[in-house]
Amino acid sequence: EFTISLWVKAQSTPNLNQRMFSNESFPGGDGSRNIVWELNFGAGETGRIVFGADGCCKWADAPAPRDKLTDDVWHHVVGLWKQPSLLVYTDGRKGLDKCFDGDSPNGDDPCNALPDLKAAGDPFIIGTRPNDTGNFNGLMDDVALLDRALSEDEIRTIMDDGLEAGALAVSPKGKATTTWGAIKSRNTRENFSR
Repeated sequence: EFTISLWVKAQSTPNLNQRMFSNESFPGGDGSRNIVWELNFGAGETGRIVFGADGCCKWADAPAPRDKLTDDVWHHVVGLWKQPSLLVYTDGRKGLDKCFDGDSPNGDDPCNALPDLKAAGDPFIIGTRPNDTGNFNGLMDDVALLDRALSEDEIRTIMDDGLEAGALAVSPKGKATTTWGAIKSRNTRENFSR
């Protein structure tokens, strides 16, 4: 089980299938698309959220309750896998609770398994695809990837009060990016002083 939570302010664009988040192989890899979460701008689908997991319902398509997320307004969107379903919440409202399988005649086979994301070794990418296509056109904030499915109450708390209120905030002190920034800054100063 897992949850992806973020705020998005999307703009309308001719770009099809803008990735908000993905975990898929780089070009030349095995072609796996473990998790794809995008705004779909195909014919008749402007601004609809598609949340898919390969190996779990073959591109499970869970439309958001709102048809358009291209109104240049901030929206809180959450995608989660809680066996046996992929779920999407938009501004606290739950979308479809079915998992759709394009290969299934009735279109509602359950999600019983999800690829082992750590074993796959594919990168987690925010705002684009590994081949630098499908770039997200807009802004994102408060992006979180959690290793469990949040409850509706937890989703509302994060939407209303932010990640910190949901006890999900991370301190940057001692983290790799902070340490790397300090090293890079120190090396730059030393290079200029010689």
